[in-house]
Parts: sequence; C-alpha cells; structure tokens
Amino acid sequence: MLFQGADDAVEIPRQLLHQIVDAMRDAVVVTDRDGTIVYVNPAFTRLTGYEGDEAIGANPRILRSGQQSEEFYRGLWDTVLGGETWHGEIVNRRKDGSIYADDMTIVPFVVDGDVTHMIATKRDVDATLSAMARSSPVGIGHLSADGRLLYANPMLEDLLGHSYLSLIGHEWINAIGPDDRPKVLSLIAGPHHDDYRVETIRLPDDRVGTLRVATLDDVHGTAIGMVVSLVDATEEVRARDLAVAREQFAHAIIDGLQDPTAVIDQRGGVLHANAEWRAFVEAVGGDSDASTLTDAMPTSIDGAVEVGQLVDVSLDDGYDVEAVREIRTIDERGARWWLVRATGLSGGSGRILTWTDITRRKHQELELAARADHDPLTGLANREATQRWLQEALGNGPVGVLFMDLDGFKQINDNMGHRAGDELLLTITRRLVTVSRPTDLVARFGGDEFLVLMAGVADETVIESAAQRFREVVEQPAALTAGHANVGVSIGMAVARPGDDPVAVFSDADERMYADKRSRKT
Repeated sequence: MLFQGADDAVEIPRQLLHQIVDAMRDAVVVTDRDGTIVYVNPAFTRLTGYEGDEAIGANPRILRSGQQSEEFYRGLWDTVLGGETWHGEIVNRRKDGSIYADDMTIVPFVVDGDVTHMIATKRDVDATLSAMARSSPVGIGHLSADGRLLYANPMLEDLLGHSYLSLIGHEWINAIGPDDRPKVLSLIAGPHHDDYRVETIRLPDDRVGTLRVATLDDVHGTAIGMVVSLVDATEEVRARDLAVAREQFAHAIIDGLQDPTAVIDQRGGVLHANAEWRAFVEAVGGDSDASTLTDAMPTSIDGAVEVGQLVDVSLDDGYDVEAVREIRTIDERGARWWLVRATGLSGGSGRILTWTDITRRKHQELELAARADHDPLTGLANREATQRWLQEALGNGPVGVLFMDLDGFKQINDNMGHRAGDELLLTITRRLVTVSRPTDLVARFGGDEFLVLMAGVADETVIESAAQRFREVVEQPAALTAGHANVGVSIGMAVARPGDDPVAVFSDADERMYADKRSRKT
C-alpha cells in the first residue's frame, strides 16, 4: 500500500500497516515532512468526523480550534522535525464545529537520518473522562500543564455558570471572581507534585465552592496536566462560619468572666483560657502557655494537694455530670481556697473549668468551726472538742487525764470583777500551755475548770509529776490590771485506756478532783 500524496511514494507492507492500526486503537494520522496528511485510520474519522478522502491531502490545521498559539505549533514541529517525539494535549475542533481535547503523540519517521514522515496517535480526552465524570455530583475539569481547560463535565459548567465552549482554554479563569483569581492562578501554577491543593472560591448566586487541583504525571513522572474538582461547599462553609462565630461568642463570654476559666478537651488539653486563668496559673507557679492542664499546673499546688486532683475534676464522673471540688492554693498572697467546677460540653467534647475564689467564705466557715470547737475566751478546746480528741487518741493507746478546778476563783470575781476574772483565766491558760507537752491537749471545760489530756501516757508517776508542774504554775501570784491575785487548784488524775467511754473517764477524773479538793480543806 502506498501513502497517497507523497512526492516520492514509499511502499509500506500492508501487513505492517494492519499491525499499526490494530495496535493503535486510537486515531492514527500520518503526514509527510511538509505536514500534508497521507493516511488516516477509521478511528480518526470517528473522532473528527472527517472521512479519509476529506483528510488525505489536507493539512492537520483543519482540526485547529484556535486555542493554541502559533508559537505552540512552531515548537511542536521543531521538535518532531528535529527527530524527537512530541507528546501533549491539544484542543481541536471536529468537522461539525464541536470542541474536543486530544492527547496526542507524534513520532518522526526517519530514513537515512532525515525525517520523511510523521506518525501521530490521537486519543479523545473528553471521551475518556466524560464516561466517568458526566454524571458526577462533583465538578470535574481537565487542565493542560499550562492551566488551559481541556474538558469540563456538566457539573463544572453549572457551578461556574458557563458552558464548556466559553470556559475552554484560559477562559475558565475569567469565570472566577476577580478577588479569587490570584489564588487560583497560584494554585495551578506549577508543575506541582503534591497530592492536591485546595482553595475556597466564590461561585455565582453567592455560593461558595471548594476547588481542588491534583497533578497528572506521565510514566516518567513528568507533569502533563492537572485535574480540578469543584464542589458546592456553601452549606458546609456557612455551618463552619456559624460554628466559628459561636465559638468566638463563647470565648468572648469566657474572656469576660472574673473567675479563672479554661476550656479543655477530653484529654486535658487547654483549648481556650481567659486572662484570669493565666494569672491564676502563674500565681501558683505554673506555666500559663502550656497546652495541657497537667503541664500548666505545678507538680504540687500547696505541698499536699496534687495537681492531679484538678485533672480529675476535669475528666472524671462522666461528661454529663457537673463535678465540684474545693482546692487550696498558696501564692504570694497566702493561702486561698477555690471552688473548682467542671461542666461538661455537649457531646462529651470537653469541659469548662471555673475556679471561684471562696477564700473569704472559707475563712468565715473555719472561724465558725473554730468557735464551735473552742472556748471563745481562752481559745482552748471546749468540752465537745475534748471528747472527740480523747476518742480519737484512745485508738492509739492510753491517755493520761488531769481534771483541774481553781480554788478561790469565785472570790476574785466577786471582789475584783469579772474582767479581772477573765484576765486571770487567760493568764492561767498561758501558763498551762507553756508547761504542757506539744502533744498534750489543754482544754477549758467551762467556768474555772481546765483539763489536760496526755496522749500515750499510762504511768501514774508521770501523770503525778505533770500534775505537780501544773499546780505550781497555777498557784503563782498573778499580776492583774486590778491588782494581784492568788488562786489554788484541785486536780483529779485518771488513766483512760482504749475502749473506755470518754464521758465516764471525765466523770472519774472529776470525782478525784473533788476528793483532792476535800483533802486540801482539811
């Protein structure tokens, strides 16, 4: 078989030509050195609409769409006539005027070192893509390596608001709003070899789209084009913007709170904290810039309360339960008490931690508790507190008990006044505390009655020796504002042992005290 139209006919074996056609299922075009078509296969006709007798003798420029420049074609021909294979994508026009994209390879046919013919294989990019992309809910486009649009599926046309013919080439960039064009041009500038690049752009009708671009590489890793996908992300973006607005609103509320407040996630990571919280952390020796609650707090808050308790408040008891605890801290202002409240966020996504300073209230509570357990005049433990102390002490062993009653105290009250009596009681209190052991409990039972409990003492000799010390200091003259005063003291001694009833022990010591008082009057 001869190539028709060649200056010098070159005979190609029919069998070889059939092999070429059978191997190349895509369109095949053969031209001579001058670019005149000398052969086309049936696939060419199906692709372009031109019959063989219409194409042979013509120039391939009958397929030009006007999308490529003259410089583009000059480069193509220079490559092939230089004896090298050319491969690329071209936007062509069929006989009926419709546009399509070719994936084309041109191989030079060399005889004795000269290029005599050129063999081109052409594949319809549109046909390959449209079968998969036509019904896709995602806008899909195919770009050349230099960013020209070669193919657009119907959804891409709809999202950009233009037909394929008006988008082809670089015109698709003009369908994007002027504010978004620079970032889209940057997105397709390349070549890139990332997985994909993403930008958010504005679409017609005040919609928002997410544009993704992925690079197409050939078998050698050379970028030969790009695939773009565009989805309508309006609802998603609006939902995200609403969530951001809500988060900003919540943060504004938290920032406006006077109590130290932080938002943490399920693992204790600090998501947001107000200025009061950062000041609180710094005051207790922590790191306000740390990303987790555990790292933010010091190892120990006051030497006794571990920071883990704060984390426990944050994470335990389930996220649908409000956890509340009291924690003490020490900073340059001294000891402070905090009510730590952890409130779960919806969906178990985290907790809001609020530290409310309850120092003043706590001091009031402690003062009231102290008043309940202590004698208001002397500050010593009262009867109820003494009974509890003895009960607890008996759990560890015996306790020596000294029950004391002042002799002559009524006369001082009557002759010198109650103020003098109170002054004398305070003087005796200081003396008893001074000569008692650190482990002893000195208490006022009421009126002019005092009690000393000696933990761990069962030896009556030791108790008698202590009683003598107490008697000596009590009976020393006291210099009062109203004058000097002297009182005596009657002492009842007993030993309380584990299992004894504190009330019975006190009653026994009281009886012995009265026995001592009677013996001192005789």
